[in-house]
Amino acid sequence: MVRHQDFLTRLVYLGLCGNPDPVDAGFGTEDSQEGATMNTVCKSAILAIIALLAAPLAFADLQSSIAELGDRDWQVRRAAAQSLGDARATDKQAIAALTSALGDPDSRVRRSAADALGQIGDKAYRSIPQLVAVYDDVDPSVVAAGARATGQMGKRASK
Repeated sequence: MVRHQDFLTRLVYLGLCGNPDPVDAGFGTEDSQEGATMNTVCKSAILAIIALLAAPLAFADLQSSIAELGDRDWQVRRAAAQSLGDARATDKQAIAALTSALGDPDSRVRRSAADALGQIGDKAYRSIPQLVAVYDDVDPSVVAAGARATGQMGKRASK
């Protein structure tokens, strides 16, 4: 674990575990029960701390992407929709903003918003009526994205 390429992970490991090598630290061999247990505990603690450190950043990125859906530049709006979809943003504000973006003046943004809602899946089921409405869009790629997204909603789409 101490050879991990991420500097923060190595730093946290050294701080939590005191010694990067459980064998040198007196926890037996890595193959032994004690060494394996120490490695598992340290790795779990590291992952928990990293998740806590990353949470505010993820929230800030989420809020930024939601705000960018209102940008004047269609490329920024499209990238924001793609970002929210890639993140599988299940936040109510994110889903509402993506649902609203289905009515964007630019078809590329509408398509990306539909794709993003599909990536989120059944957590975005409240957007189904708006997704069905894009079946009447003038751009066939938006219609296809809306149909695909509706299909990705699973059982909720059939209700």
